[in-house]
Amino acid sequence: MKDTSRSFFTYVNIPPVSTLMGKGLLYTPGGSHHREHYPFTIDDFAWEELLKRKDEFLEKQANCEHQDEEQYKKQRSPR
Repeated sequence: MKDTSRSFFTYVNIPPVSTLMGKGLLYTPGGSHHREHYPFTIDDFAWEELLKRKDEFLEKQANCEHQDEEQYKKQRSPR
């Protein structure tokens, strides 16, 4: 059974998705879909690599979120 969590919905015409599709990392099923709720799936070879490096990507995400939070706090603090 394939892992269905590698599929997601998003706008059809956003640059990051177009770039990933152009590199062969994402694909979409045929047929008609709503442009704001368009289905995408991460290709098998890319999904396998993401799973291998899962901890690395989660750590990067946590660091980015921490940096965003710190920047927000600086902007909100009284001067």
